[in-house]
Amino acid sequence: MAMNFNLDLQEITLDGFQVVSSKFFGKQNGPVMSMQRKCIVFNSAAVKQLNNCEAIQIMINEAQKVVLIKPVPSHDSEAVLWNKGEKKQYARLECVGLVKHLMEKWKFDSDIKYLVNGRLVRVENKVMMVFDFKDCQRFDSTGKRL
Repeated sequence: MAMNFNLDLQEITLDGFQVVSSKFFGKQNGPVMSMQRKCIVFNSAAVKQLNNCEAIQIMINEAQKVVLIKPVPSHDSEAVLWNKGEKKQYARLECVGLVKHLMEKWKFDSDIKYLVNGRLVRVENKVMMVFDFKDCQRFDSTGKRL
């Protein structure tokens, strides 16, 4: 039995259409911070959006479950070096004590990886990035989303 594929197709134009960038599909395309048992990690988008600064200051609002980072000079007394000009895909900061404290305070499971999207904000005329862990994604040790 032969199938007939002769369909009457309507002709249209491509006027007004735009190609959707592939950056919107697959992996996270914006700034991301994750927290797991021994460290916090910022993806390359977070580093880039803060102009590839060498050091940041990390501020935490424990009651709101929010982390705020701001670029600071590397010689600042509270500076955390996160970017040494290397072409890394992320900035991994080992901070066992901080992560343990936050996981206990926020009642997070230390066997789970917590991931949250960040966004740029302006505070007192300075650009900073905020990460809100009240609505975070959770992943088990195998990378499976929970």
